[in-house]
Parts: sequence; C-alpha cells; structure tokens
Amino acid sequence: MTSETLSDLALVTPGTSPKGELINSERKGYPFFQGSKEFQALYPRAERFTEFPVKVAKKDDILISVRAPVGQVNIAPQDVAIGRGVMSVRPKQDSDRYFVFYLLKWLEGRWDSLGSTGSVFENLSVSALSSVEIPKVEHRETIGRVLFQIDCKVQENSRISKTLEDIALTIFKSWFIDFDPVKAKMDGEKPVGMDDATAALFPDSMEDSELGQIPSGWKLSSISDEVECVGGSTPSTSNSEFWDGDIFWTTPKDLSKQVGLVTTSSERRITNKGLQKISSGVLPVNSVLMSSRAPIGYLSINAVPTAINQGFIALRHSPIFTPLYLLFWLQKNMPEVKNRAGGGTFAEISRTAFKSIPFVVPNREILQEFAELAEPILMQLTALSLQNRDLVGLRDSLLPRLISGELQIPEEMLVP
Repeated sequence: MTSETLSDLALVTPGTSPKGELINSERKGYPFFQGSKEFQALYPRAERFTEFPVKVAKKDDILISVRAPVGQVNIAPQDVAIGRGVMSVRPKQDSDRYFVFYLLKWLEGRWDSLGSTGSVFENLSVSALSSVEIPKVEHRETIGRVLFQIDCKVQENSRISKTLEDIALTIFKSWFIDFDPVKAKMDGEKPVGMDDATAALFPDSMEDSELGQIPSGWKLSSISDEVECVGGSTPSTSNSEFWDGDIFWTTPKDLSKQVGLVTTSSERRITNKGLQKISSGVLPVNSVLMSSRAPIGYLSINAVPTAINQGFIALRHSPIFTPLYLLFWLQKNMPEVKNRAGGGTFAEISRTAFKSIPFVVPNREILQEFAELAEPILMQLTALSLQNRDLVGLRDSLLPRLISGELQIPEEMLVP
C-alpha cells in the first residue's frame, strides 16, 4: 500500500499563548485551550477564555496536544484560542475532516516512535506531525463518517445518562438533604410533586441531633453500622500468575477516565490466584466505589463484579440502601470525607476514619419508595454504559483496520 504524509491532507498550525493576565475564567472572549486537560470524547469543555487570542483555531479544526500527554485529539466546537500546548490541524478538503481526526486518534500513544522529542516533557513539533507517514486509503470520507457516527451515539447515550443522574440526584437532595417534604408538611402544605401516599411516609416535624435538626423518627447512625465498608489491594505485579485473567480489577485510574457513574470494565484483570491476595474478594454488582487517595472522591457503581486495589473504600451492595442513595450520600458528604483525611503530599482517608462518619437513616418505607424511583434509573444508566462500552470497543477495533486499509467499507455504505 502506498503512503502519504499528514501535510498532504491537512495544514498544521502551532498555538501561541497570550499573556497570563489576558486569560480569564469569566467566559469573556474565545475559549482558550493550552493543553488536553479540558479534552473530552469529541469536543473540549472550556474552563478558560481570552479576549486577546494570539492564535485561533476555526470551528471544526482538529486540536491536538503537543505536550505530555502527547497526541490527544478533540474537535473545536467553535472558533477557539490555542496556546503553546496545542496545535490545530485543518484538513485541506472538508470531506476529510473526520478521517483526519480518526487518523490522529489512531496515532495516540504512538508518538514516541513517530517523532516526539524531549527529555523531561515529551513534545511534538510541527515538522514531526506534518511529516508522519500514513497509509493512503480510499473512501476516506465514509471511513470518517462511520467512526464519527459511533462516537455520536456514545455522546448521545452519555447525555441521556447525565439527565437521568440529575433527575435521581434532585429527588435525593429534596428528600434526604433539604428535607423538603417534611418542611412542607410542617408548614401545613402538600409536598410539591408528591402523591398523598408518598407524602404520608414523611414526618411533619424535626428533632435535634448531633448533626443539627433531622426529621422526627429518623435515626442517627454511622456509615459502617449500616453498610459494609471494605478496601482492596494489589497482588504482586512481579508474579505473572496473578495477572491477565478474567477477573476485573478496578483502580482509581479507571474511574479517572470514566464518563458517568457506572463502571463497566477495568484496564487490568487478575486471575483466581491473584484474587486470593485480596481479602475483600470480588465485589458484587451495584457496590459503590470511592477513591480514598490521589485523589479522594472518584465515585462509581460497578455494573460488573470486580476486585479493587488499595486506592478505594467500597460500600458493598446493600439490600436496604439503593446504590444511587449511597453514591449521592457520598457526593453530598465529600467535604466531611476529605476533612477526615490524613497524609502529607497526597491526602488519604483510612477506612477507620471513614467508618465513623455520621449517617442519617430514614424509615424503611421512605427508603423503599426512593428505591422504586431510583432502581429503574440505575438500570437504564447501566444499560447505556454497557452499550457505550461495546460501541467504544467496536470503534477501537474498526479504527486501525479501516485506517490501514485492512478492512474495506461495504459498497452500499459508500458516500455517493
């Protein structure tokens, strides 16, 4: 197969940063990207802005990070300012836009062997990027479109998931944090949006506790008295008998790259011999994971049975408290979790410190009512996350084979 260089397909432009005092977080001016920190699956999330851009990437230009981590790519959602850590790549033909994007995505993680330089921080130069040789394949527009449609479906699933998460969180906060139904009844009013049977489950008064006022009849306990809290560990990485098995082994690193609340896989897996080195064993589906160090506070619900490393405190699946209840409780109590952390450079909360965190227990009927609302939402979140896992796997399987020309696009799918 013949080859060509990226410069045959696109124009590469390096970024230049404005002075620091010209960058703002008040959303004034152009979105500004200095590196890949704000990159997401397709389009970056702007956190900084500038009214005085030095270099501007146009809408739909491809953005590529040129400092560690080298080679991550996103698409400019509008005209954006780019700094020294980013280059823009603009295809010479609009029909090549998605093909070039996925070509660069295919090269992610391969720049060490393709021309990145530097000692302390890897970096990518204009000449190195422009001169990279790539396979010359036919039907580039269709290849790009097929891969982009997969990613668009993943994005749509993620959007639906976020909406569902927000609905469940709104109910949780109203019932169990702000006590809206109780306060409404105290004022002689009917709780907003609640039927009479559900409203009858809530008391119409508050009582004092160590945490302040809580609904009458609700119990003040501790998290460990209500839910089993466990940790994990790492089997020896020098023993090959422990690794590359069929058992998921989740680490905070897995959660750092996760979109949404549900974990469906892990980067590494262990064997049964490796599992024997982890006292907590395999956590059942719908346990709640919280990273306990570096950093504290990644949260997830596992959709697959998994073991965990020592960077987690996990709440085993409870028949009383739905997983979303426990995850939202952790979200709302994260300041208290972090206040109890110790450590020097990297904060860490021990299980001992975590177990004594106060935990308010509503009556069982209210918990059951919330579960009836939350469980269908969690089922949908899980289904969407599993579908996204499969779609991403399909895309990652197709990508190198389509780019290299190993796999041909069926004739009926070709762009006319």
